[in-house]
Amino acid sequence: MNGQGEQLLESVAATSCAAALAQDAKHFGSAASLDELDVSWERCMRQHRLDPDGGNGPRILSSAEVKRLRAPLEQTLAAAQEEINALHAMVRPLGYATLLADPGGVIIERYCRAEDAGRFADYGTQPGAVWTEQAEGTNGIGTCIVEQRPLSVHRQQHFNQRYAGLSCSGAPIFDAAGKLKAVLTLASHAGEISERSHQLALALATYWSRAIEERDFRESHRRHWTFALEPAAGNAPAVLLAVDADHRIVAADRHARRALALPASRIDAGIHLRDVFDRYPVSLRGKGAEDLAVSLRRNESGAQWQGVATPPEAGGGAYRSATRSALHTRPRLAQLSASRPASAQTLPRGGLPPGILRSLDQYIRNNLERNLPVEALAAVAGLSPTHFARAFKNSVGVTPHHYLTQQRVEKAAQLLAESDRSMAEIAQAVGFSDQSHLSRRFTRLVGTTPGAYRHARR
Repeated sequence: MNGQGEQLLESVAATSCAAALAQDAKHFGSAASLDELDVSWERCMRQHRLDPDGGNGPRILSSAEVKRLRAPLEQTLAAAQEEINALHAMVRPLGYATLLADPGGVIIERYCRAEDAGRFADYGTQPGAVWTEQAEGTNGIGTCIVEQRPLSVHRQQHFNQRYAGLSCSGAPIFDAAGKLKAVLTLASHAGEISERSHQLALALATYWSRAIEERDFRESHRRHWTFALEPAAGNAPAVLLAVDADHRIVAADRHARRALALPASRIDAGIHLRDVFDRYPVSLRGKGAEDLAVSLRRNESGAQWQGVATPPEAGGGAYRSATRSALHTRPRLAQLSASRPASAQTLPRGGLPPGILRSLDQYIRNNLERNLPVEALAAVAGLSPTHFARAFKNSVGVTPHHYLTQQRVEKAAQLLAESDRSMAEIAQAVGFSDQSHLSRRFTRLVGTTPGAYRHARR
């Protein structure tokens, strides 16, 4: 990875990992230290009895076995596709592969550039590969599973020196009950990548694994009120709670269980919200799409917790709206941190910081062919759609939609001047629905038709 690539990775990581990641990592998501990797090496030698110079790579399962292991995660993968796509769009230009492994360390999904697929396969980073610590030594999937925390293994930090050219950063994904569900890993075979840059990849994996967790939690409890909360004093991580209409807590994510002393036994017993907070919303009877701002106070300490409560999803079955469902289950935790006064001070005149703008511009340019709704762009920036749209216009002077159209027209102009591709092909390549759509937008912004523009430059 060259210097420009490392700067891009730093900018991308800064975009996604602001206050929410810092808070989360402080308590539960901090990376394993070199001392902890030493513990893993000790396990490899004494418990697993592995040879650091042995092995021919991980065992590869059949497609039928992968399909069977993938089945329990299909719903999670489908719900989190927006987060997975956003993450991979950030790291793909830098040569990273985005991997998803099951709790047994088997890679069930890989996203990478076509030109990198062979090199990743040489290392065994491919669907069906079994990356347990017991079999392959210290690595970014298997050791992450053992440690149950985000973890980076950079080149020679791998126990098996066959993988000394590989860098992997893995972050666990837990289900609504706090049980390990999957591992999200970013892998690079770039020999020149620095350990500092790879730590930024770890920050991205940690942030987006948390977003996937939240999406999965909300998907699992769409029929309940969902509370996304953080302490006003910032002395604990943000948490998720699912609460029924009778004000009983029916689920708490792993952070809530720890920060609010909510073991499974208390939840199973039907603990009431007032047993945790002595001030809470009076009525939880409605349904809808609008979040409600809430402020609660802990019983024992009097500490203030604030955040948003999302009502149960309205509708269902055949009448369930995909758009409404996506809005209902979208992650909110990053929105909480983005709304902190300290964070707001980083927005110049109500706009976006330069690093975020650079990363958004790169993301848009790399994904012009895709549908890019404001919700997807807001997720990249780590903000709510409303907050993002307002801040973006303050920074750039136009709406996100108008800016996206400008970038598509600019790319279309380049292709018209430099290639012989048909108008229909160019329209598809830059994200317009058809040739007519391209022609209308192009003529409005450039002042001439695409055909005339191409003719004038030949």
